[in-house]
Amino acid sequence: MLHFVDHLLVLLVTVVFPVVGYFGYRDKLKRFRAGEDLDRPAMYMSTVTVQWCMCGVWVLWWLFMQRDWSAIGLGVTVNEWAWIAVALVLGATGLLIAQIVQLKNTPDDRIAPLYQSVHVAQPLLPRSDRDFRAFCWLGLTAGIVEEVLWRGVLIWYLNQFVSFEWAMALSIVVFTLGHSYQGASQLVGVGLIACLLTLVYWLTGSLFLAMLLHVAIDIFQGKYAFDLEGRHVRLAHKEGV
Repeated sequence: MLHFVDHLLVLLVTVVFPVVGYFGYRDKLKRFRAGEDLDRPAMYMSTVTVQWCMCGVWVLWWLFMQRDWSAIGLGVTVNEWAWIAVALVLGATGLLIAQIVQLKNTPDDRIAPLYQSVHVAQPLLPRSDRDFRAFCWLGLTAGIVEEVLWRGVLIWYLNQFVSFEWAMALSIVVFTLGHSYQGASQLVGVGLIACLLTLVYWLTGSLFLAMLLHVAIDIFQGKYAFDLEGRHVRLAHKEGV
C-alpha cells in the first residue's frame, strides 16, 4: 500500500529534481557560451552529492517501511534469461570500447566534425584529466542511483497503478524526459539507452547488471569526450605551428 510520502518522493525525483536540473544546466550552458571558465569537477561533484542524498532518503524510507528490496530490483535473482542480459551488457560495453579505440585511428580531417557533434552538442563533458576523474565519480553515481530511482523505485511505483509492462514503458518515457536538459537532439539516444537498461532489468529481475551497464555507458562516454578533446587540441596546435 502506498503512503503519501511515496507520492511526494516520486514527485521530487521525477519532476522537481529534473526541472531544477534543467534550468541549472541551461544557466551553466549560458555562462559557458558567454566565455566563463566553468569548474566542471565542482559541477560534477555537486550532482553526485544531490543524487546520493536523494537515494539515501529513499533507502531510509524503504527501511522504515520494512519493504522487500527485491521489489525495486535490489535482490539477487538467476533465471533462464539472465545469459541474454549478460550478452547484451558485454556487447554494449564492447561497442563503447571499440568506439574509443576507433577514435585513435580516426583521420585528422574527421576530428572537427566529431568534435562538433560531441563537444558543441554537450559542451560540459570532461576536457581535462581533472575533469575526467570527477566525471568518473559522476558516472559511477548515476549508474547506481539512477537505476535505483528511475528503474527500480519508479517501475515499482507505477506498477501500483498499471501492469508491469506498462510501468516499464512509462518509466522509459519519464527517464528520457528527465534528461531533456541535454537538448532535444540527445533525447532519442537517451531513450534507446533507457530501453536497453530496462530490458536488462526485465530479463534478470535485478538492477545489478543494469547498474554495471549504466556506469560503463556514462564513463566511456566521458572517456570518449576527453580523448576527443585531446585530439582536437593537438590538431589545433599542429595546424597553428
